[in-house]
Amino acid sequence: MRFDQTYNEQDFLDFLGTFLPDDFVEKEEDIVIKKDRHKEITKARILGFSESLDLHVLEMDHGHENDPRIAIATDAFKVLADHWVHKALVVFKNKDSENYRLSYLTISLDLNDKNKAVKRYSNARRYSFYLGVNAKIRTPEQQLIKKGKVKDAEDLLSRFSVEVVNKQFYLEVAKFFDELVSSEDQNLTLPGVSHSDINTRKSFAVRLIGRTMFCWFLKQKKSDNGQLIPDGLLSSKIVTDNYYHSTLEPLFFGVLNTSIESRDIRSDLFDKVPYLNGGLFNPQSDDYYELDRGTFASKHINTLKISDSWFRGFFELLETYNFTIDENTVFDQELSVDPEMLGRIFENLLAEINPETGSSERKRTGSFYTPRQIVEYMVDQSLIEYLKTKTGIEEKRLSALVSYDLTDDTEHPLNDSEKESVINAVESLKILDPACGSGAYPIGALQKIVYVLQQIDPDCKMWLEQKLKGVPELYKQKIINEVKSNPFDYTRKLDVIKNSIFGVDIQPIAVDVSRLRCFLTLVVESEVDDTKPNRGIEPLPNLDFKFVCANTLIGLPKSQSSNLFEDHSGIIELSKIMSEYFSCNSQRKNEIKLKFINLQKEILEKTISAFGKNTGELTLKLTTWNPFSNTSNSWFDPEWMFGLEDKFDIVIGNPPYGAKLDKEIKKDFIYSANGKIESYRIFIEKALQMDKKSGVVTFIVPNTWMYIEQALPLRQYLLKNTEIKVLATLPQSTFTASVDSMVFLLKNNLPDDNKSLVFEIPLKNSLSTIDLHLKEGKLFNQDEWLNSDKSIIAIGQDNALYKVIAKLKNRNQKFSDFVYIKQGLIPYLTKEEGKENKYISKNKEGEDWDKYFDGSRCIDRYSTKGVISYIKYGDWLYAPREQDIFRKPRIIYQLIRNISLKRRIVATYLDEEIYSDRNTGLIFTKPGVKVELKYILGILNSKLINFIHSKSHNSTYVSFPSIESLPFVLGDESFQQKIISLVNEILEIKTKDRKSNVDDFESQIDRLVYKLYGLTDEEIKIVESK
Repeated sequence: MRFDQTYNEQDFLDFLGTFLPDDFVEKEEDIVIKKDRHKEITKARILGFSESLDLHVLEMDHGHENDPRIAIATDAFKVLADHWVHKALVVFKNKDSENYRLSYLTISLDLNDKNKAVKRYSNARRYSFYLGVNAKIRTPEQQLIKKGKVKDAEDLLSRFSVEVVNKQFYLEVAKFFDELVSSEDQNLTLPGVSHSDINTRKSFAVRLIGRTMFCWFLKQKKSDNGQLIPDGLLSSKIVTDNYYHSTLEPLFFGVLNTSIESRDIRSDLFDKVPYLNGGLFNPQSDDYYELDRGTFASKHINTLKISDSWFRGFFELLETYNFTIDENTVFDQELSVDPEMLGRIFENLLAEINPETGSSERKRTGSFYTPRQIVEYMVDQSLIEYLKTKTGIEEKRLSALVSYDLTDDTEHPLNDSEKESVINAVESLKILDPACGSGAYPIGALQKIVYVLQQIDPDCKMWLEQKLKGVPELYKQKIINEVKSNPFDYTRKLDVIKNSIFGVDIQPIAVDVSRLRCFLTLVVESEVDDTKPNRGIEPLPNLDFKFVCANTLIGLPKSQSSNLFEDHSGIIELSKIMSEYFSCNSQRKNEIKLKFINLQKEILEKTISAFGKNTGELTLKLTTWNPFSNTSNSWFDPEWMFGLEDKFDIVIGNPPYGAKLDKEIKKDFIYSANGKIESYRIFIEKALQMDKKSGVVTFIVPNTWMYIEQALPLRQYLLKNTEIKVLATLPQSTFTASVDSMVFLLKNNLPDDNKSLVFEIPLKNSLSTIDLHLKEGKLFNQDEWLNSDKSIIAIGQDNALYKVIAKLKNRNQKFSDFVYIKQGLIPYLTKEEGKENKYISKNKEGEDWDKYFDGSRCIDRYSTKGVISYIKYGDWLYAPREQDIFRKPRIIYQLIRNISLKRRIVATYLDEEIYSDRNTGLIFTKPGVKVELKYILGILNSKLINFIHSKSHNSTYVSFPSIESLPFVLGDESFQQKIISLVNEILEIKTKDRKSNVDDFESQIDRLVYKLYGLTDEEIKIVESK
């Protein structure tokens, strides 16, 4: 079957014979479609059935050439439920289109009191491939053909996994990123920037790739007159000499940010490209864009060089994938590159793994990005709590409203008065992500708010009536015309972005990507109309005052800023200018910028005049903020930066943890800055400071705040002063990070005899198959936690176990006080390079070849399993590391371990020259530390340390931070010698025969370690039982 041709039923049936198990049988049966129940599906029939998979195969026809995905999926789920089908492979087609979708649909059928399935469903999912004429078929061929017959239901789900596409695409883009940044490849030369200045090169590369991919998404929008950005400007075939300066640079900085009639550059191809505005293509100083007005060529044409072959290869990669400008939802996912993938790429590129620098760094796998299911759950629950407070509508009806399952809307309808109250609540809603990264939460909130408005007000009639209240007659018609001239969802999204969505991040590139995601979601709703100016595309808004680059945790001086904002008239005027700037075109930007800067000065001068001698620090801070520059600001204030007089209704996000913070920050945070400062706890307190009374805070954070001693003041404050509505522990596989994560939702008001809903997602579950909204948990009373010893919030484990964990983790000294860790070398970057690798061999090829542990399987507890390979060490390796670390005495341990194993830490001692790969960690004592490595090894391999590691860091990746954060006790010299002596005995025995039984020696070490850490007999029993 050719996936890039129009659908043919017989070809499809032939394909199923090679794809599904041998028990698949063809079976034709028409399905009756009821017009009153199905709005989009016009025809459906069964084609066959596989008994081993319990899988039906169907065809469904729908009435839209450009299909509304959610509406069609909803109809399809109804068809399945009506016929008691819970898994189906479905072809969705339309008679007027040469394209179709092949989808895998799953639902959970609801049961009645007699345990019989009824025509209701939940946990609905659709996963689709977009196929047909001109579709990119690399991924479907790889997933559906090359992998052979489906083995079981789990295998079938994996064939339709969007995560597989995302991870593969990211790794391939990352390879091109590396090739651009790496000085060896010479693909990028920047004016006056040395090849060793990696940060500047990375920043340029990220912006270049971001803008290019944004344009690639724009190529998906087209009319009969062609794409918004033609292939003649952006494709592998047209890359010629000096492509960047001849085509891409003019496209970015001379076309997309300039109205057609004002452009210096004109051609048939460039004139097809609409003016976008929005600031994405405004050249920054480090874009090195300066035109020679005499030649209209770049002044840096000879000093800014980007390899044409790099562009050609990158474009060839992009041309093998389907791109969709629709953002996927949990409910309906297409195996294409969607705008969310753009966020995933940049969060990864901006935070690559560097084990030497600690836990704020991320691993290059793409898996740390907050999964869509979690984002959607957090957004939904936040909106439900907010709307409950603002409208008084009961929770189950609001849950039905925010759910993508349209069937529950008919069971829990809202009357017109309630719909109006929801619209009014949305109008006043203010949402902040205080560490927005690439915009996952702001975009998730935007999508869901717009979806809610679609359901209660499909023709925008009620929304428009609300907008027109109090507007003079003179302006009413203008507003009506503006609303009618654009698609309703474009109008809705623009309004929600303008009024409700706010984000802050400390990294300029992250802010750029958040803005870019907003731009893309608006372009999705735009309709190309070649009869209108600018091809019918509305210029994008300016988001300088919606996503700001600043340090969220540092505010203005409290005593001084209170004077600044006593007169709210200044902030009101600033807000008006911000609103005006939001929608102004490029011609008026400079005028409004000047207006804004002058008003800032005026407000500041009034303050200095009234309170001059007390405003020195405030003046300094205010004068350093330039919202129009591409730099990070050292402080954040929502009044000054967003023009908001009031606080936020919802604060939501995934705040950083392990970030380095100045100790001076302690003075601003009473409850969260105890002991070792941990950034995520500071963000929790900051969120409460910025949240309205009865506002909502929803974060995903490490779970350690629930039980460690340093978090006691914060924990007690939360239990006494907020309503904790939800605590949900997450599978460790959610992130590659080395801590257990959890979601909490709380309301910023005193507890009202409330019960907290607590639930745990088992480690074995895949998030892609879980509907978090349906999770049933236990209800706990906050007072029970508050009045317990140390106010420990014990939810997933018994209280005694939590006390042991807390006792161990509250030790003042950590392994990081005594050791540092290095990662083994990386011989090559990709498997393809590995196949051609000439520097690793099973045999010693020459005198300059040395012993090499190829993988962590060579490491055992207190022994090695023999030399697997030899390596020719040198600079030709991808990441050779410093040679000295493979020669001096060290502890070597396995970085990758199965999470089900009790012994997570497996380490031994080495003092000979043996090289090891990236899957090994190498531990050394810090300079000046007088403790033997063999003593550290004994502690590290003990049952107790393995216990605390498994309860705190349940990840397949035994990361450096997970080892460094473990509690460490340095016994006196005689105690140390006891441990060292036992370790020497074990090492000697294992050297002679690594399979020798040394349990007795290890038990002696375990007993010594229990005593060293002060455990009681009861506590030892708890450790031993786990």
